[in-house]
Amino acid sequence: GKRTADLDSLSGSSIGLGKPEGQLARSTSKPRKKSDTLHTQFHDIKKYLERGGFYFRKDLYCCPEGNPAENPQAKENENYFTTEEAFRTHLCVYGLDDNDCWNDDEKDMINEWVRMDIVRSIDQYFNLPDHDQMDDSEAVRLLMRLGFHVAKLQSGDFWCYPLVDPKKAEIDTNMFIEQMDLLTNLSRHGLPRNHDTTSLPEKEILSLEVYLTQVISRQKTFERQETFSQADCPRSTRSKRIRSPPQSYTSSETSPTKKASSATERSGNSADSASELATPEIISFHKVQDLLEKSGFSFKNRKFCRPNGDPSEHDSSEKGIDFFDTEKEFRHHLCRYGLDDDPCWTREERLLIYSWVRQAILHNVDKPGKLPEYQELSSKEGLNLLRKLGFRLEKLSTGHLWFGPGVDGSEGEMGENKFLDEKDMRCHLARHGLPENCDFNRITDSERLSVELWLADMFHMEDTL
Repeated sequence: GKRTADLDSLSGSSIGLGKPEGQLARSTSKPRKKSDTLHTQFHDIKKYLERGGFYFRKDLYCCPEGNPAENPQAKENENYFTTEEAFRTHLCVYGLDDNDCWNDDEKDMINEWVRMDIVRSIDQYFNLPDHDQMDDSEAVRLLMRLGFHVAKLQSGDFWCYPLVDPKKAEIDTNMFIEQMDLLTNLSRHGLPRNHDTTSLPEKEILSLEVYLTQVISRQKTFERQETFSQADCPRSTRSKRIRSPPQSYTSSETSPTKKASSATERSGNSADSASELATPEIISFHKVQDLLEKSGFSFKNRKFCRPNGDPSEHDSSEKGIDFFDTEKEFRHHLCRYGLDDDPCWTREERLLIYSWVRQAILHNVDKPGKLPEYQELSSKEGLNLLRKLGFRLEKLSTGHLWFGPGVDGSEGEMGENKFLDEKDMRCHLARHGLPENCDFNRITDSERLSVELWLADMFHMEDTL
């Protein structure tokens, strides 16, 4: 098909479409249903990867020379992974080294398996649901309906993530010079998982995600990348904020209104870098009060106020958004939506504020001081404890879904007590904490604290501030 996207006609911007990295052979005529499409599954390409030096055993997915039993320097979520999902997401973001042992057909299968990681409705046991083949202009229109927008600044026009203030945005993270830079970023990281996509029918979201899988060429998949960055993702997020990935294999949900802070988020595995939580101590409010006041927060008349949120000074201030009656309400709001960073804080002060915010989900947070005994959990151990608490993974006709305790397969609200994947669930729990209807009698106090700290570590410091 002929490529027809015209950004000027869509957004009024002077930014050009640019050329894609890959060959985008999409038809601009009547969309074609893809209900019979089979997508490559892990067992289809496992032997090819093993031939290329990858190593797989139960609950262990290793990049070449990344087997921790043989390489003490191997790091979890860099060189080896405990879930297929984490392993696949890593390859989708960073790519993998090419290998002469693979022929073209095998590379095609590996490439498809890697790139399809960003499709949130994908299920390794089912065909893809019905979706339409989409051209560039249709994809851009959908992105704009999801809130992606062009910001006109003195230095030029830039593509921005939904709800991102261009004056505070970061180039190649949540703001992009070219449209193709944005599309390439989304092709690696997927659509922001913490952003509300319910404004579009599921079929349109699926069609858009399948479109994004084709933005990056096979050649780029087999070129190991050195650095990427990502804004709101949590895919996921999976929208994972990408830090400094290995140079070789061996080396936010937004606030209820525009006034509330928009946190930069990630929904990746917390183990992609060392934990920053200031354990083993529970941070008290008094340790961060002066630091927050220095940044414009105010605490007087029994009110906990965000900057410019004091109701005695600002008539437009809203309770539950700009000011709060209790420290607990204030802290939980920051845990869910984040707060703006301030250059006046040192790194040590940032770490202190970050830890205080993230620890809001701990059940014994009202007792500052040294933490009781707890264990640092792997992803597998954390999920096992969540299952004991009543969380479960169910196979439905449309795919797999995670359900919270007591939620029926036909009930529940997506993003609240049922989730498309493990990372969405963990991301939600990291913001809101474990629900009260969990069966806490099935785990010990130490196990509860361990799983809460495991969840709290989902977000890094820059994802919170």
